[in-house]
Amino acid sequence: MTEHKTIQTFLFILLIFLTSCGGPAELILNSQETGWIRSNREVRYFHLANYAPFEFSDVNGRHQGITRDYLDRIEELTGLEFIDCGARTWSDLLSELRKGNADLVTIAADSPDRREYLTFSPPFITSSFSLFTAESDPTISSIQDLERKRIAVPQDYIVNQEPALLHSGAIIINKEDDAACLQELL
Repeated sequence: MTEHKTIQTFLFILLIFLTSCGGPAELILNSQETGWIRSNREVRYFHLANYAPFEFSDVNGRHQGITRDYLDRIEELTGLEFIDCGARTWSDLLSELRKGNADLVTIAADSPDRREYLTFSPPFITSSFSLFTAESDPTISSIQDLERKRIAVPQDYIVNQEPALLHSGAIIINKEDDAACLQELL
């Protein structure tokens, strides 16, 4: 799939999402949109295995979570079929997108480097960064308290580009995903 079609796919799916949330069950599309649906019945994507409640794999490896619920609703309204190409870590998912092996990513934070190969919508979900510490560690009450502390952060997450973290003096350790970062506390 070409980069143009990938971008077009993402923008179209966003349009469907924005017009369907909380709205009527009937969806009114123009001729360009209905033509696009007729020409692009299947949309390929990968999901994150461990990003609950947003998205995750159930015990059978199937995509579950908030983003899957959105895709189900869009399928219902449009007749599109979202093809789950499987679970990936965030780094692997970004790599698959760069290679053109997927048509959309269901959830991602906007950044200048990602704009080189993705087009972003206004956010439909927002989430804050959280810092977790072991109970035995002293309380961290400011960014200065991170100096010389080991901080586990998922590889390629947008928080890796956060200037305050980069200049905190913390020792940043990249891990595969959120679950692997939490294991560092044990």
